Amino acid sequence: MTKEESIVTVLYGSETGTAQDTAEEIWKAAK
Repeated sequence: MTKEESIVTVLYGSETGTAQDTAEEIWKAAK
């Protein structure tokens, strides 16, 4: 099995910062 390179874009909108926290968790999990 070969390793493929992928690009993932995580977009978020937030007034309170909670969406940013969630986006960062998604980014970390995708790494």
